[in-house]
Amino acid sequence: MTPSRTKRKFPQMVMDELKYCSVFYEGQFDDARTNLAVAQTAAREGATMGNYCRVESLTHDTNGKVNGAIIKDEISGETFPIKAKGVLLCAGPFTDNVRKMEDPNGTPAVTGARGIHIVLPGYFAPPDFGLVDMNTSDGRFMFYLPWEGHVIIGTTDHRTEPTMRPIPPETEILWLLNEAKKYINPELKLRRKDVLSSWSGIRPLAVDPNADPSRTASVSRDHVVSHNPKTNMVFVSGGKWTTFREMAEDAVSKIVEVANLKPKSKSKTLEIGLVGREGYSSNLPARLVQEYDIPYPVAVHLTRAYGGRAFEVCDIVREEESQAALQRKRELGDDNPDESGGITRIVEGYPYITAEVKYATRKDWARRVDDILARRTRLLFLNKEAAIRAVPKILDIMASELGWDDERKQKEAVIAYEYIHHFGGAKPAGDLGELPRLATEADLEHHFDLIDTDKNGFLTYDEIVKVGISIGRHLTEEEIASCITICDKKKKLTISKVDFVKWWNSEHANPLLTSMKTRMSNQPEGSGTMFA
Repeated sequence: MTPSRTKRKFPQMVMDELKYCSVFYEGQFDDARTNLAVAQTAAREGATMGNYCRVESLTHDTNGKVNGAIIKDEISGETFPIKAKGVLLCAGPFTDNVRKMEDPNGTPAVTGARGIHIVLPGYFAPPDFGLVDMNTSDGRFMFYLPWEGHVIIGTTDHRTEPTMRPIPPETEILWLLNEAKKYINPELKLRRKDVLSSWSGIRPLAVDPNADPSRTASVSRDHVVSHNPKTNMVFVSGGKWTTFREMAEDAVSKIVEVANLKPKSKSKTLEIGLVGREGYSSNLPARLVQEYDIPYPVAVHLTRAYGGRAFEVCDIVREEESQAALQRKRELGDDNPDESGGITRIVEGYPYITAEVKYATRKDWARRVDDILARRTRLLFLNKEAAIRAVPKILDIMASELGWDDERKQKEAVIAYEYIHHFGGAKPAGDLGELPRLATEADLEHHFDLIDTDKNGFLTYDEIVKVGISIGRHLTEEEIASCITICDKKKKLTISKVDFVKWWNSEHANPLLTSMKTRMSNQPEGSGTMFA
C-alpha cells in the first residue's frame, strides 16, 4: 500500500519515513474452543474422553511393553487403571517428562520454547489490520494484531524448561511495549497500565534424537511421530495447529501399525467436520438476533464460539428470561407478558453471558472457574481485572449447576484466584520482587514530570533517585553513577528528560537487558512465531 492509503487504513501507525507497506494475509481462530471442539468431535465419533485426568504411571507387561496407565481423577482424587493394546503419547512440551515413566533412559524428543503475549485496548489498531516486525532490537519477530476486539502483541520464543504455569517476565513485557512503541503514532501514548492481560506459553519443538545436541538446527516446529521398540510406546513431538489433522492421522496410523490393529476403514479426518458445523451459516448472527432478541455483538460472539450450537446456548437465555419473569411476578405481582429478563453478561464490556457458564457446565465439560475464564471464554486472556470481577458470579452459577456447598465454593475460589495469579495485567504477574530497569517512554516521562515541579525539563541527581522510587525501582549506586556519566557529560549537575529516558532503557549498568540479548542469541533456529 502507498503511504497515504496506509494512513487511512492504519492511522495508529507512525508514518515517518514510510515508503510503502507490504500486505499479507493470515487466518485467526480461537485455539481453546477449537481444542474443545476436536475433543467433543472425537467423543461423538465413539472415543471415550477423560476430563481432569492425570497419568500417574504407565503399566508394562512381562516383556516390558507398555500396556496401559494408572490414571488419577484430579476432581475426585480417585485412581483407576486403563488397559490398552497400544499407547499413544501426546503431551506437548511435557512429552519427555511422561516418557521417563516409559523409559527412564530414553533420548529427549522435545525442547520447550517460551514466548509471551500482551493484550492492549482495541483502539491501538484497526479491527482488520496488524503489523509484523521481522527484526526487532534483539533479532526476534514481533506480531501486533487485532484479536477479539483488542490488540495482541506477541514475540517468538526462546528455550526454557516446561512448566504448567509460566509467568510472563516483567522485563519482556516492558521490552515488547518499547518495541511496539516504535510503530505507534506519537499521538498515542503506550503505557504500562495499558496492558490488560499478559501471559506466557511454552511451545513443544521437536528434536531429532539422532542429531548433534549442540546444534539448534535440529529443532523444528514440524511434528515427528516416533516409536520406541523397547517399550512399544508411540509418541508425537513438535507440531502446530496449522497441521493438526495431519498430525492426528500420522499418529493414529502409526499406533494402528505398531499395535497391529484392524481398522474398518482408512482415515476419514478430511471428511469429518467439527461439532458446531451443523446449523452454521454466515447469516447465523442475524438469525440469533431475530429469534432470541439478543444484542448483535453477543450474537456474533456466540456464532464464532459455538457455530450451530449457539442455538443451544440461546435456549438457556430463554430459560433465564422465563425464570426472571416468574421471579418478577412473585415479587411484584407483575403479569406483563411483554417484559423480558434479557441476557445477563458475566462482566460488563464483554459479550460473554451467564447462559454460557450454564452451557459450559452442562455440555462443554467445564468443572472449574478457570475453565470458564480461560478455556470456554477468553476473558482472562483479554482482561485480567475483568476476569477477577467475574469470579463471584461464575462461582455462584457453577455451584448451582454442579451442587457445590459453601466449603466446595471456597475451595474452587482459591483454585481460580491461584490460576489468575499467573497472568499479568496492568500490574506485574506473580511475585516478581522489585521491577526491572525497563519502562515505556510514556511512563518515564510521566514520572519525570511528577518530580520536575518547576517544569524546566531537568532534574538534579537527588531528584533522579526520586523518579526511580516513583516508578517502583530503587536505583543502585552503580546505576546512579552510570546515569550521571552518560547523561551529564558537561558536568552541569542536572540531567535532561530526553537523556534520562534514553539511559533508563539502555544497557548501561543494566544487566537485565544484557542477559536478555545473551539469551536470545541462543534461541532455537526455525522456531517460528507465536502466530501460525
